[in-house]
Amino acid sequence: MAASPVNDLSMSGSGGTVIAQYLATKVAWWAAYPRILIVTASTLSTYNPETFQCTNQWEIADIETVEVSDTQNQFVLRLEKSGFRSSKLKFACSARGHLLSLLARLRRQAQGKALLYRLVNARRLHFRCIEQFANASHKLLFLQVTVSSVVFLDECGRRVQILPFLYLQKVAFSAAHDDGMVLSTAFHDRFFLCGERHECLSEIVSAANEAGVKMYKTSSSITALQLRLQNTQVLDRPSVIRFDVKKARNTSGNDDVASGSEGSDDVKKAFKKIQLILQGDAIVEMHRSMRTVIARPYSALLAIVRPDWDPRTLVLEFKQEDTLVLDVDGRDQLVTLLLLRRINKDKRTAEPLYETRNSIDSGLSMNESVSITIAMEELNANLPLDELTRSGPGQVEVVNRAMELVFEHLVTLVAALRRYGDTTSSELITSLQALVRLYHHPDACFTDDMIPRVFDAVHELILQQDVLTCYCDVPAEKQTEALADKLLEKYRFLMDSIVDVRLVRMAETSVALVKFVLNHFATKTSASQLRLSPSDNQLSHTCDGDFYDTRKRWLGELGSFLDDYRAVAEKNN
Repeated sequence: MAASPVNDLSMSGSGGTVIAQYLATKVAWWAAYPRILIVTASTLSTYNPETFQCTNQWEIADIETVEVSDTQNQFVLRLEKSGFRSSKLKFACSARGHLLSLLARLRRQAQGKALLYRLVNARRLHFRCIEQFANASHKLLFLQVTVSSVVFLDECGRRVQILPFLYLQKVAFSAAHDDGMVLSTAFHDRFFLCGERHECLSEIVSAANEAGVKMYKTSSSITALQLRLQNTQVLDRPSVIRFDVKKARNTSGNDDVASGSEGSDDVKKAFKKIQLILQGDAIVEMHRSMRTVIARPYSALLAIVRPDWDPRTLVLEFKQEDTLVLDVDGRDQLVTLLLLRRINKDKRTAEPLYETRNSIDSGLSMNESVSITIAMEELNANLPLDELTRSGPGQVEVVNRAMELVFEHLVTLVAALRRYGDTTSSELITSLQALVRLYHHPDACFTDDMIPRVFDAVHELILQQDVLTCYCDVPAEKQTEALADKLLEKYRFLMDSIVDVRLVRMAETSVALVKFVLNHFATKTSASQLRLSPSDNQLSHTCDGDFYDTRKRWLGELGSFLDDYRAVAEKNN
């Protein structure tokens, strides 16, 4: 099926603009044969797919009724008798719901408001509902059931959202609330309170079935409290990066609502601020105060569109859901990360560890013409957080050289943050994530002269209260936890200064960063030990003498280092 607008006057027959094209099967009593259905604003035409010749054409205004067959994907169009044309047409189409929804809207336009609502003798035109959100807020809405969608209106009759039947996965009444009902799409559950919920759900189911979308009324245990729990579980998963974007409201596209809401055309292009979070396997859309959280898997992403006319606009098309139109500042960066995550999701053909080791050994993923930021993004996209846990031949030098390179870049970013305060947080996050991934390698270590610089960088990030991505906490011994608490003791105001829900994990992130550094020196060998012979190195691990004495000395030096930090900070205050 191709449903994109096409200007093809030769195919449209009447010279109108082709709205959509469908591959269907014409079913007759003597045979069934393939046909291409061409839909314009006023006509429905059939074409032979082999010769591309028009075989028949009907006026959409002549369609009297549409019957959905029990046989899968089949439907019947009944037309007014005119000339020698048949009054009954039977087709089979895999996109039956999409086709019949489109025909329903076009019939309404052709015949006027008589078909505005599916049921002519409906008891009411609106259902008064209250939508309850996960953050305990609520909103009064009026729900309309049209020939192809559910339309939400505000108290003034303006369009708030249009939800086509095609995207509805479930309509259900709540088993936990007498007035509760649930409308669910593929990736989003919504909870409403409606005094006449059964009548409302029956209207939706009946209209959807007539439009060719199979739908049944069921029960659900979802409540607003469970929505909050689901949102929290989604946001607790490790994330890659966050973007502050603006999302266009979906208030156009159907043209089948009452005239009282036509004034909403002025707000069709209205945007609302949201946060877009890229996680390991999903794109998460988060509204303010966790009011709404929608997680869409990368596998559901069909297309990424960058319009030429606006460098800030980005369009994401998903399976079984409406298009997501965004106004984003770093559009190219977002597109690059989405492509990396999407390609990695579908193109992996080998075991992750084997593929990563091959990439490190061969160097094929690195290119001299690629910047370090792109190289780190590629590393983060292709290497899970704790996957590089086994050592391989020839990797010691490569891993430590990569750690040194990434850390030097991090120090540069922190210095710029200290001096100018305008360093991009996303680049800091990318560097830290690459550093944490490399750290998990058994042979990874910092040199002795890098220790003060590591603490200085981490300390500066804590002072700047930068919003960092939450990492998996590195297990630490009690000694290292005490040192981390000692460093953060003076900065407990972080816990009290959290206002935005997006910053809830910030203090924990700072602690995790310090634990990462401390735990590294408390549990791993130093660069000087790596230079020992294999037998000496093995002896230092098996004997309780030199290794633990060295580790004790390290911890003592780190404790003195932290005492100096605290003394300098108190003197400055």
